[in-house]
Amino acid sequence: METVGDRLREERTRIGLSQDDLAAVGGLRKQAQLNYESGTRSPDASYLLALESAGVDIVYVLTGRRVVTDSAAVILDEDEREILRKYRKLSEAGKGAVEALMNGYLFAGVYTKSGKPTKSVRALAQDRAAAMNSETAAHTRRALGEQALRRSPAKSRTGKQKP
Repeated sequence: METVGDRLREERTRIGLSQDDLAAVGGLRKQAQLNYESGTRSPDASYLLALESAGVDIVYVLTGRRVVTDSAAVILDEDEREILRKYRKLSEAGKGAVEALMNGYLFAGVYTKSGKPTKSVRALAQDRAAAMNSETAAHTRRALGEQALRRSPAKSRTGKQKP
């Protein structure tokens, strides 16, 4: 059974913060965060309210249910809503490719707000990874074939190789 600590850890990794970072948002030290995530202690309301400012879904942490309301849409700015609209139009392979791209950037730390790598990135769902792998393999075979054609020396109409 999923606990408050499990959901708190899930939310922390979802927003890309370390235990130190999330504890600091709530005005605590890493040990308190460890205790919360392990279930040794339970977070209080003031701590959870502070986490909300970092993007933690505190209703989910407490209840295990994600609540989608009109106020949730207000949290997203127009750019984020546009990205979400485009993402929803993608196939499973396309979604997997987008997730892989984001995970690559997060893991490398290239475009993170802190400029530091995110140590834990969410693994792709198996079906998306499989769809992406088969589609990627097909694209790779096609690209390699085109590359081989470009590398082969051009021949003139007489059948002799051009310089």
